[in-house]
Amino acid sequence: MNKFPQCERSFSVYEIETLFAKGKHRVEGSIKMVVKRDPPIDSKPKIKVLFSVPKRAFKRANKRNMLRRRMKESYRLNKGLVIEFVKEERLSIAWIYLGKEILSYQQIHESISKHIQWLIKNLQKNTSSVDSGSHQSV
Repeated sequence: MNKFPQCERSFSVYEIETLFAKGKHRVEGSIKMVVKRDPPIDSKPKIKVLFSVPKRAFKRANKRNMLRRRMKESYRLNKGLVIEFVKEERLSIAWIYLGKEILSYQQIHESISKHIQWLIKNLQKNTSSVDSGSHQSV
């Protein structure tokens, strides 16, 4: 039942710009996560996600696509945990691959799992630590 539909992917230039301008950054291993909370909107999904692997680090598209697929699969398997804790708000999340070398799926999965555990802890606290107004590195 773990699916990753098209409507959960972030494409809007405005959404992406505000995510990076107002979101909270966190680095775990070779993956950076940027998170921003938004007020709820009825018709939109609760979580919007973006995956990025920079062309500067990996010139060949097949390598970038492979890393992006590994990150998507790891997120897809763990997203049920996040959905349980997102109640009346929307989350925008960006995952950016920072490494210069290709990591195995297990290493990527471990990094994304740690990010998700951190995110769940902050959602449980229901404090402003992942608030849309904060812009700091953790």
